[in-house]
Amino acid sequence: MATTEGMVPITRAYLSRYYDKYPLPPLPDAVVDLAARLRALSADLVAVAPTTPGERRLPRWFLCPAAIRCSLALLAAVADL
Repeated sequence: MATTEGMVPITRAYLSRYYDKYPLPPLPDAVVDLAARLRALSADLVAVAPTTPGERRLPRWFLCPAAIRCSLALLAAVADL
């Protein structure tokens, strides 16, 4: 079994310190524009076809630039494995 010596839990505080030390590059304008278009399409869809009981909307943070940046960083990290 692998050792867990030296490992730390990945908490919000840990991630905050990490990204303060190693900031990510800014998102390209195309990504920000795409997120805005997805939010607009989502709002249009809800206006035409409201959610039914039992359905949930995605949280607002799901399409915020920080969440997209984090997702892109995770995808890049996985691609390097």
